[in-house]
Amino acid sequence: MKRAAVTGAHGYVGSRLIQAFQRSGWAVVPMTRRPAGQTLPGGEADFPFILGNEISSDELAKRRIDVLVHAAYDFSLLKRPEIDKINVQGSACLFRAAQAAGIRRIIVLSSLSAFEGAPSFYGQAKLAVERLAQEYGGCAVRAGLVYGEAPGGMMGRLQKSVEALPVTAVLNHTLARLHLVHEEDLGKYIVKLAGGPWPPLQKVYTAAGLKEWTLRSILEELASAKGRHVRILELPWQLVWFILRAIEAIGITLPFHSDSVRSLTKAYPPDVWASQYPQDFVFREFGRKSLIQK
Repeated sequence: MKRAAVTGAHGYVGSRLIQAFQRSGWAVVPMTRRPAGQTLPGGEADFPFILGNEISSDELAKRRIDVLVHAAYDFSLLKRPEIDKINVQGSACLFRAAQAAGIRRIIVLSSLSAFEGAPSFYGQAKLAVERLAQEYGGCAVRAGLVYGEAPGGMMGRLQKSVEALPVTAVLNHTLARLHLVHEEDLGKYIVKLAGGPWPPLQKVYTAAGLKEWTLRSILEELASAKGRHVRILELPWQLVWFILRAIEAIGITLPFHSDSVRSLTKAYPPDVWASQYPQDFVFREFGRKSLIQK
């Protein structure tokens, strides 16, 4: 049985990736903050892992891992030096341990926010992690905004606002357009890449539908799928960014960061689809049909 290790195993996307591997007959080693010995349903014992800490390559080698999927990212960090230390250098530490443990296949879960000249710290950090993985013979999958029946992250917050409130507010961003990917499609795609020929043909792949969306149009589609009519107010992104930065400056951390606003201030480069998925894999487009599809 093939074995995949997944970091960020208890996060929204990480848990969906584990389900995808298990459905395809893989054994999964969740790498989490949980103590060793605890397990996920259908999984093997958790491997203790904290991004930024040293990792025992000897202990990692004992798990006989075929593929490492790195989905962990610490979103609580707001300052660039902290982000670099934990998310970037922490990933380098992980890749070194994986190489020493004999793991030859490394896949980084990245983001469409990662590109040269990215305005957000998140995008810049993801781009740096992509390049580190490539130095170790790995590749990256730049995923669009992930959605599903019970999404987490930004999609989870958008869905909750539609379900709970008659009026909701979104950023008025004029440059960036969002691309989305269903959680099941993302999982199937990464499993396919993990089990395919290696080294991969490309260093960076894109996993998202081609249709462009704004935050407003996403909210409208979410409301339509729930049979609700929601009034949507658009706020200038500059005002929201300034308010969030002021709150963060006094040490208060909110679920939505100013860095997330920055990611919406610059359009993806024209070559964002140059590393598009192979033609034999089709990602469903976001919309009412895909939201209510079982």
